[in-house]
Amino acid sequence: NVLDLKPITITLNFDFPTSRGAIVTDGKFNVRQLAGIAEYFGIQSLELRGGNMEISADMEFNIRDEPSISVLNGNVIAENLRIDLNDFKLRGGMVEGQFSGWPVVRSMAPVSMSWDSFDTGILVTKIFMEFDLVAEATSINLLGRSLEGSVFGGTVGSDDFAYELLGRNGYLNLNLETLDLQTILDLQEQDFESSGKTSGSVPVHIQEGKLSVSHGTVTALQPGGFIRYTPSQSDRKSVV
Repeated sequence: NVLDLKPITITLNFDFPTSRGAIVTDGKFNVRQLAGIAEYFGIQSLELRGGNMEISADMEFNIRDEPSISVLNGNVIAENLRIDLNDFKLRGGMVEGQFSGWPVVRSMAPVSMSWDSFDTGILVTKIFMEFDLVAEATSINLLGRSLEGSVFGGTVGSDDFAYELLGRNGYLNLNLETLDLQTILDLQEQDFESSGKTSGSVPVHIQEGKLSVSHGTVTALQPGGFIRYTPSQSDRKSVV
């Protein structure tokens, strides 16, 4: 039992004359058992609601002089993830990656991640992304390769994004394709009627887990459309 992860199998081989050894681990567990690790790294406002994870790793070490790790390799597969991060809700997640190195751990190939839904107040669905991961003692960096998802009846995507997990800082340059204007205006809870599609680009900045958007560009697609506002009875009275 390591870090209260149950069940996990550990195999230890050690050569006393050389003071060298190797450890092989393998296990399956519920991700809620990782809550203590998230707290240890100071990842604030992260709640692991559920999901299953399978890990396997092998490590070589030397304790002759100063104890040290010379080789670390690992595989991680996680499914059915449910995570709350700040006010964001992620559901139906999957992660798969292979990692190597020490003391800096890097992904050996792009990590693949998908989510059924990501709710920030605006619901994004069918999300798939690939990124490189570089983890060390003071930072865990996600360096984006590709991202795509569905929102407002259209799609969003990016090949330029990065996020540092411990500091919760990063950026995301989003490309918007064929978003439905009426679906966007429905968020305003006003009496708008519209038709048409829009596309564009939006730079998103993340600072300590908070999102901000600036200098985005959105254009209407041919053949265009319209926006019509019909005031409600109460709105007419307030104007009068």
